[in-house]
Amino acid sequence: AKSLMARRICQILDKCIMTDGANTTIKSLTAAIDPETKQISIGPLAAFDGDPENFGLVVINEAQHLKSPTELTIPLEDQQYTDVKGGKTFSVKTRASVLVIMNPTGNYWDPGHVLDNLPKGWQKPEVLSRYDFIAVFVSPRRLTEFTSIVRTMLNRMTGKLPAPLIDELSVYIKSARKLRPKITDDVSEYIIEKMGELYNQWEQYEIRVLPRTTEALVRLSMALARLTWSSVVTKQHVDFQYSIEIN
Repeated sequence: AKSLMARRICQILDKCIMTDGANTTIKSLTAAIDPETKQISIGPLAAFDGDPENFGLVVINEAQHLKSPTELTIPLEDQQYTDVKGGKTFSVKTRASVLVIMNPTGNYWDPGHVLDNLPKGWQKPEVLSRYDFIAVFVSPRRLTEFTSIVRTMLNRMTGKLPAPLIDELSVYIKSARKLRPKITDDVSEYIIEKMGELYNQWEQYEIRVLPRTTEALVRLSMALARLTWSSVVTKQHVDFQYSIEIN
């Protein structure tokens, strides 16, 4: 199901590539110098660098096998990667989206202990804080949930459900990316108010609220505004993202 979801996403987007965590390194994602030709070999994070309208998506499937998740924080944080090889310094820009898909430790997500279920290396705050959003898909826990999934699968296989509208979604996303939703003064004040509430809530659990937490909320609120074809970011957009952060 995870791999199918990743393939569907890459079918919708023009600039999208899926890699396997077991065969992925920081250099294969960004850039490296070829030992024979001495030329820089560009990875997908650098190849898909772009502005808000045309940046690409790199999907790392089976990310629990990624050897060093901490190394990935550098190009995500700085939006560029610099390395030195044989006395030669090179730098590439890495402004692209990254989606990591992984199985939990023990192959089961416990909704009440998600952080404990994360594979080794992914539990560190400096790693998790680089990602705007974490979604957990748990296995069916009730018979009604399981039978609903089975019914949907059968309907899809027998043609009773239409195929996903890949082309239509692709056109919609391309058009939505061109929107530049504005944040009005009253919404700016509202964001400050909500971030204060989040700070107080998280402080009870000794969780730090960092500036990048605000960046994530603003980015996702603007993305939701584009998705709903709105020229401005509304309080409703902020509330939707805030409800995710607070929970």
